[in-house]
Amino acid sequence: MGLDMFLNSRKKVEGYTQEDWDRVSEKFEEQYDKFNFGDLVEKAEVLKRGDDRFPYKSLTQEVSYWRKCNALHAWFVHNIQADEDDCGEYLVSKKTLEELLELLKKITKRNAKKLLPAQSGFFFGSTDYDEWYFNGVKETIDKLSTVIETFDFDNYELLYHSSW
Repeated sequence: MGLDMFLNSRKKVEGYTQEDWDRVSEKFEEQYDKFNFGDLVEKAEVLKRGDDRFPYKSLTQEVSYWRKCNALHAWFVHNIQADEDDCGEYLVSKKTLEELLELLKKITKRNAKKLLPAQSGFFFGSTDYDEWYFNGVKETIDKLSTVIETFDFDNYELLYHSSW
């Protein structure tokens, strides 16, 4: 239980809007064999995930994961989700990740509260600017640097998603 945060990827499919994806993803995992997904299944990549005991199919693949990094979550909610903290999936552009990376590189003990303020919430973790906070910043710099450098932004989309 607590704040879990993900950057997931999915193949870009021409003509599909976020609303189309939302409608499909609601039914996809549970009703894959029963629901008519039209040409989406042919155009998108259907990924087999899980393990032998709990296999499932998905249209997304995890790229990065954080746990209880509430300041980063607050940044995504404010900058990507238009302040709607609703556990939805939101598109994240390369430019947005680059802007976040530059912000993270500027964070010090003196300016952390101003540049990337912690956010309290239901099992969101500590709001202190301590070792945990700064480890999260460093970890995120490393993760985002790798994603920006290696992710195929031409053929895939990134989505931010959180749950608690």
